[in-house]
Amino acid sequence: MGNQQAEEAIKSATFGRRKVVPRVCVVDGKPHVRKFIGEALEELGFITCQCAQVGELSAVLDGQVMPDLVVVGLSAGGIEAAAILEALAARAFEGKVLLLGPRNSLMVAA
Repeated sequence: MGNQQAEEAIKSATFGRRKVVPRVCVVDGKPHVRKFIGEALEELGFITCQCAQVGELSAVLDGQVMPDLVVVGLSAGGIEAAAILEALAARAFEGKVLLLGPRNSLMVAA
C-alpha cells in the first residue's frame, strides 16, 4: 500500500507540468562556427537558431518563444559581443549566456 501511495504522490506532483525542449540561439559572425556549435547543441537535444549580428538577435528575442540560452561567439570581436550583451540586458533577458572565444580574451575572462 505504501508503494502505491508514493506513486500517486509522484503523479500528482508532476501533473500539469510538461517538459519543454530547451532553445538556444547561437550568435557569431562566422557561419561555419554557428553551424558547428548549432549542430553540436542539436545533438544534445536543443532547438537551435542562428544569428550573425545584433539586429538578427533582436528579431529572435521579439519572437514568440524566447531562447533559454544564448551562445555568443567572439570571432567577430569584443565590440560586437559587447553590443549583443547590451541588447540582451536592454530586453531583460532572463536566460543564460555563454561566451565562447579564445581563453586569453579579456571578455571571456571578465
